Amino acid sequence: MTNPPPSAQLQKRLQTTRNASLATGIIFALIAVFSTISTILTGLHSYSGIVLTIIVALVGFLGVYLASRQSLVGGYILLGVILAGAATMPVIAQGQGISLAILMSIIIASLSARILQGRWAVGVTVTGILLGFIVILVDLFAPNFGVPNDPAVTNVIAAAATLLYGGEILRNYSQYNLRNKLLIAFIGAAIFPLGVVGFTSNQSALSLIQNLTQSELSSLANTQAQQIDSSLTRERDVVYTQAKQGELLDFMNLTTAQKRQPENASRMVTILTDYYKRDPIFIRSYAMLNTLGEVVLSSSPEENGISENSYPHFTKVAQSSLPYVSPVYFFEGKPAVFYISAPINNENGDLEGVLRVEYDALLLQSLLQNVAPSNPEYIAAIVDAETFARLAYSGDRTLLYKSYLGTTEEAAVWGWQSQNRLPAGEISAILTPNEDIVQGLPRLDEEPFISPYSPTLKNSTIATGKSLQVQQWVLLTGASQNILYAPAEEQTRQTTLFSIAGVLAAAIISLVVAIYITRPVQELAKITEQVSGGNLHIRANIPGGDEISQLAQSFNGMTSELQQTLTNLEDTIQQRTRELEEETRKNKKRASLLQNTAEVSRRIGREQDIQKLLPLAADLIARTFHLHHVGIFLIDAERRYAVLEASNSSAGQKMITEEFRMELNANSATGYAALTGKPILGEENNPHAQAQTRSQILLPLLVRGSTIGVLDLQSQTPNTFETEDTEALMVLADQVAIAIEHARLLRQTQEALNIAQNVTQTYIRQEWSSLAKRKSNLSYLHSVTGGKTLPPQQASQEVELVLRHGSIIKKDKTNNHTERAILAIPIRTGEQTIGAIRIQSQTDNREWNADEINVARTIAERLSLALENARLVENSQKQASKERTIGEISAKISAATNIDNILQVAVQELGNMLSGSDVFIQFQGPAEEN
Repeated sequence: MTNPPPSAQLQKRLQTTRNASLATGIIFALIAVFSTISTILTGLHSYSGIVLTIIVALVGFLGVYLASRQSLVGGYILLGVILAGAATMPVIAQGQGISLAILMSIIIASLSARILQGRWAVGVTVTGILLGFIVILVDLFAPNFGVPNDPAVTNVIAAAATLLYGGEILRNYSQYNLRNKLLIAFIGAAIFPLGVVGFTSNQSALSLIQNLTQSELSSLANTQAQQIDSSLTRERDVVYTQAKQGELLDFMNLTTAQKRQPENASRMVTILTDYYKRDPIFIRSYAMLNTLGEVVLSSSPEENGISENSYPHFTKVAQSSLPYVSPVYFFEGKPAVFYISAPINNENGDLEGVLRVEYDALLLQSLLQNVAPSNPEYIAAIVDAETFARLAYSGDRTLLYKSYLGTTEEAAVWGWQSQNRLPAGEISAILTPNEDIVQGLPRLDEEPFISPYSPTLKNSTIATGKSLQVQQWVLLTGASQNILYAPAEEQTRQTTLFSIAGVLAAAIISLVVAIYITRPVQELAKITEQVSGGNLHIRANIPGGDEISQLAQSFNGMTSELQQTLTNLEDTIQQRTRELEEETRKNKKRASLLQNTAEVSRRIGREQDIQKLLPLAADLIARTFHLHHVGIFLIDAERRYAVLEASNSSAGQKMITEEFRMELNANSATGYAALTGKPILGEENNPHAQAQTRSQILLPLLVRGSTIGVLDLQSQTPNTFETEDTEALMVLADQVAIAIEHARLLRQTQEALNIAQNVTQTYIRQEWSSLAKRKSNLSYLHSVTGGKTLPPQQASQEVELVLRHGSIIKKDKTNNHTERAILAIPIRTGEQTIGAIRIQSQTDNREWNADEINVARTIAERLSLALENARLVENSQKQASKERTIGEISAKISAATNIDNILQVAVQELGNMLSGSDVFIQFQGPAEEN
């Protein structure tokens, strides 16, 4: 026996339960993923809260499954798990009770309204709110037995989820009953000012404490930075003083052979060893570098001969002749080191070498430990401002030499590793990402305080930094917010208690007020239900003079008018129906016009001959739009007349034979439409229309804002064309105008192209005719015996045919054994045949195949191109020679200084150029002038 289908109400509850469970499962799954990433990056490895969010997400998806199986149990389980999880908040998230309590209260209120009904929904909501108050009190006053976590991450997650579920409550606010709306409004109105007061108070206390804390941290950082700078400066000065010792300069002035002598080398090794012994714990070696950066002598013999000319501890000193403290380097197989170097100068100040000291980087750790506070809630670090690596760290020693850079900056990390500025190895092993420090360290001058999370202190900190003078290092000093903000927490406890008491008082007052306000509204709602059921005689009786009483009176008046309204409603509906049908008819007509216009445009767009286009357009428009007459007028060149060029009707075609035209003036509708470029609806008794015409419209043909003609449409049906149709029909006219203009332009372009081709062919023909006259022996023969030029002779029959027709002549094998197979190919330049290639086979039975013909044709094409290029080059050379001769003569004439010399040079040069000619120059005399 099958179960009956669920009722509509149950189906709605199943749908809302499924949606609420699905949304909760997705949101908590995302929270679990985000929290997992966060706890790994911060190094807290606190997974209890993540386990709870995963459980809630799984229960949410279980609720989706059970709801799809027609069961509401999954929603009840989800609410129970969230209520139980809310009770564990003080344990799971230490110090975040307020934000998480608000989050859980809003989640429970939202899900209760969606999953439960009636008193159950109210009871669970109240339970969630009370549980939230308890969580806040426990978190504020109980010992901190919770699991440490990053409050920034927790607060962000809580804020995002609160906005989502709070938005869900506001989105469904209109669906709540009036009493719940008033409760929400009153409680919200109470929470807001209390929250503002509490926030203001807390911020004031926090600001005061923060100023004191920042001042203390800034003073501490200055003191620490000065002490470390002083220690490193003192060490640098010692090296600088040692570099000035005469023994070092004397040794550097020795020749290479002298430096290698045992007594000299031994004496300098002893000196360097003595220098080394002043701090054998942190000094790894002393070395002397020549001006090329090579280690000449070192207290560690394995360094002798090594070139260090690419490292700053040599290049900086060589350029400035000043002592230098280098960055920390990480060489494979060696501890982290840094160098202090100083110049070895002669008496003239010229560089003779460099004294270099290699220090173990743990010296920086030692210096930091000497100045770091003993309080475990304080932490300090020396950070490389370029690589963001901890060069010294008062916290967890496993974090020493690891960089604050993020894993997304792999390219930068690889670059620093290639320069030995970061330790070698996997990137994940040398990075402890902290975006706050990476972004805040370069901006300490603008924002001197940052709030990074410290995995050592397992809490957020307030930190500041001071740049060291000796190198691009920053001394970073911070303290846990637990110790800094303890007074502020006490202030927060008091403010929170005050706010909770205020919210509880507001909730009780709002409940009483809501009951008082909603009771008459509920009575009015019952009467409204009876009216909606058809009882129009019932009236509301609510005494008093407030707005609800006035609403009841207005309701009674509305009920009286409702009967009259119902009577008139049917007439109004019928009238609106007729208007809608008329509008629908117009829309269908307009759509049909546009569809027919598109069909006509598509078909006339294929025709490019204007002589065929015009009658085709007239015929298509008449048949498509069911018109008995369509006329196409075009404006003449003088723009005086509109000439009828095409028509589909017999009367119109007769008018075309009579060259019918209309003047462009206001005396006729056609002329006026052409003159103004505006469409005109013609009258039924228009004298220029056909006898059977009952509707007419004249549409101007416009191209780029200019009228080129008029489209005359006439129908035997009255009112075929209406004012609403004008816009759609103008689309048709525009398409016809475009087609006509395209055809005109195509014809003009074709005529211009023909003229250009004819001129080109005439020029080529004249040029080759002239060339043939100048060179009469333009015939060449190639046979098995070789090639030669032929004298002028009568062309063969095949060549004559090729020159005359410009086509290939092919004679294959014949029965006549005296004839040979012949292939004649035209040589063409453009469309002009300028010669021919005649190929004769040595045998009488040869048949020319397609490949041979294609090869011969290709050679003929290449030959024609080469001949034309040669002709053009020859013409260019002649023109250049002529210009050169004219220029030379002009130069000689210009060089003459008097008239006799000028005339003599002119006559002589013309005679030389025109050999075999007499040159005579004569001027007009006075008698000849008269």
